[in-house]
Amino acid sequence: MPWSTRQLAELAGVTVKAVRHYHRLGLLDEPTRSLNGYKHYDGADLVSLLQIRKMIERGFSLSQIADMDDDSRHQDSIRDMDSHLGAEIERLTGLREELSALLEHGSTPETPAGFVTVSQGLSENQRKLLVVYERFFSAEVVNSLERMLLDRTEEERQIDDDFDQLPENSDGAEIDHLAQRMVPMIQRLRRDHAWPDDPLEDSPHGAGTAGYALAHTLVKVYHTAQIRVLQQVDAILQDQPWSSSPAD
Repeated sequence: MPWSTRQLAELAGVTVKAVRHYHRLGLLDEPTRSLNGYKHYDGADLVSLLQIRKMIERGFSLSQIADMDDDSRHQDSIRDMDSHLGAEIERLTGLREELSALLEHGSTPETPAGFVTVSQGLSENQRKLLVVYERFFSAEVVNSLERMLLDRTEEERQIDDDFDQLPENSDGAEIDHLAQRMVPMIQRLRRDHAWPDDPLEDSPHGAGTAGYALAHTLVKVYHTAQIRVLQQVDAILQDQPWSSSPAD
């Protein structure tokens, strides 16, 4: 007894819409029709539909299935899929390792892998910048920054907290005082952790693009008084050259 489209779809475990789509793509031959125009499917159609479903389950796209017109092409497609799945397994294994690290350190889901060990000790604003640093700094600079954040003393962490909590209406004296406190901390950390003279020089997106992105991000993350502190710190560091190597 022939099957209708719906009956064939139910037997194969697919939808009627999928059967019609496979017909349109030429993956499934059109069945015979009765005198009144109804489609009649048989066992051969069921085999073809189940074969298509099995290949889809194994990750092949419909376009790949359509290209499998001979045995040699079948083997090429299998090798290609095996290579793709191997790469995907490697990616997912790495992703699981990252998720495990997030759980171990109590980090939030968006925390970049390079900053998982330090994110819990950072303010909300500092954590916002981590994804920007990961995007625009080279891997070497990210590693240096992570070491710097880990190496902060309690006093230096307090300075960072004071910067983060600086009132927006702070006057010039308060801004100057905080900048003067931050400079020695930054000089020490940069010197001890091989911070490059130009951290954007090796940016994967180019120094110009990276600098533009960081500058525009900072003014959205920090308020005017904090930006003035950063500007003063930068000006002082420009006047007080330092070496990335420890002093003799």
